[in-house]
Amino acid sequence: MIRLRLVALTILIGISTLSQAQPAVDNPIYRHIPADAQKVYHINFPGITGKVDWKALVTSFPAKEKNKQIAAFLSDPAQAGIDVTQGIFIAESNTLNIDSPRLTTILIPLTDSGKFIKFLKEQDNGTFVHLPGKPRMAREGTTTGLSWNATLVAVTFVKPPVKTKPAVLDTNHFGWVAARRSAAAIKGFDKSPFLTDPFFRNSIADDGDFHLYSRMNAGLSFVTSLMQMAHAPMDSNFLKASQQLKNNFARTMGTLRFENGRISYRSKVIYDSMGNMDFASRPLNTGLIEHLPQGNLLGMAVMHFNLGSYQDMMGKMQNGKSLHMLDSILALKGLSTKDVFSAFTGDLVLAVIDNGKTPDPATDSMGKPRLNKPDVYIVFPIGDMAAFTKISNVLKVLKDSTAQASTDTATKSPFGKWHPAHTIHDNIYVLGPNQQATDDYFNKPGRGPSRLVTDEVLASPFALVIDIKALTAYLQPVLSGSGKNQQALMILNMFDQITITSARIQGNTMESLVEVRLTDQQQNSLKTLLQLFQGH
Repeated sequence: MIRLRLVALTILIGISTLSQAQPAVDNPIYRHIPADAQKVYHINFPGITGKVDWKALVTSFPAKEKNKQIAAFLSDPAQAGIDVTQGIFIAESNTLNIDSPRLTTILIPLTDSGKFIKFLKEQDNGTFVHLPGKPRMAREGTTTGLSWNATLVAVTFVKPPVKTKPAVLDTNHFGWVAARRSAAAIKGFDKSPFLTDPFFRNSIADDGDFHLYSRMNAGLSFVTSLMQMAHAPMDSNFLKASQQLKNNFARTMGTLRFENGRISYRSKVIYDSMGNMDFASRPLNTGLIEHLPQGNLLGMAVMHFNLGSYQDMMGKMQNGKSLHMLDSILALKGLSTKDVFSAFTGDLVLAVIDNGKTPDPATDSMGKPRLNKPDVYIVFPIGDMAAFTKISNVLKVLKDSTAQASTDTATKSPFGKWHPAHTIHDNIYVLGPNQQATDDYFNKPGRGPSRLVTDEVLASPFALVIDIKALTAYLQPVLSGSGKNQQALMILNMFDQITITSARIQGNTMESLVEVRLTDQQQNSLKTLLQLFQGH
């Protein structure tokens, strides 16, 4: 038996990985998206056969008894009257307020509403009930409702308030709330912001496979949702603050793409309250990376911010109150924001390198291979040495540049258990595993250009890159032997590198990217993932 919730969840999970976007103009479904929706997910059917065989996708579901009906349904959605030539929208409303009903509405285009309702009734266990006098409006169970017309069905799920009394939960109250909500969606919203918001319409018009649009403060929404899912304690003050920050309007559009040899998720956030900030770009100083020593570069984090732009931004925000507040805090330590912004150039590289050394001892007490400890380097240029010296004295970081890295665990280090050595030369500060290594950064030829420095890394003020190929080689000694280890090795060999970039700000828009590159650059990444799931 396939219940409505299971059908909707299956559509969301099974089809969210496929598509090409529908044109933003002339999409009749926009007016049916609830006007108060805070999040909208957009999924499309078209283009599926160009990326992966539909039946191959269906067979990738685990072969469990409860999945057989789901697989049978998905193998031919047209049998249930679903229009596979259009996209699906999922809208969430009132997501932060746990003291009132939280609503999720799924809009599914139809070719034949009669087939869809017939299909639902065939799977019914007695919980599918028509609203008296409303032949195209029904509820399913106590928290699900649906309405439909000849071309569209709206399915609404209600999550009752946290403090709802059990006696109310046992009634059909929320089922009818859901049914009326779905009926409103079918009728449509003539003044819906989704009909006029150019950011929403233009973003969905691109060639992405999956879109996530949010009208909430992006970071707060995500963190709060996780806390709610984990049933973390949240008092009324926290929720009140959440609502206030939510109203500090921000819109987010995330786009997921499955391309040949790579998977990417690009996010753009518009902060209406930020104003038109001019963040002058600062090019990445690739020389900081090229002077790093030889050895497999397992991964690195790089930053190249134009600190002057951020200082200007703080000066403009709230009439400079943020800058004055920071100055007051720093003054307690004898510092100022001028010291901070002038001490550093805005460049920093943190790199983890496999030095290729054999660990001593080579095996653990069980006779299993041990991994050598990789070397960690932090490199950054100094802007103004006098300002940097003031800061380093306060933080008690700067020590004698000829001292060996401390091995005395009783000695306090600002880096915790890591006790690095350091060398300063030509206003470049290098932290590393030992004095010889940090001196060699300047005295020996470096590793040269790195393949991890892609165009996206060059263009983004912050980037985190992990070389999966190098990491796999590093883990090779401990991934030999057992079947599970071999399986893990096989999976790792399918991936090349992971890149995460952020803080690309232009005007009031910030752009971020998560990109996964695969070993097979010729095959579509979705097909590669399906082969992985199927064990091929």
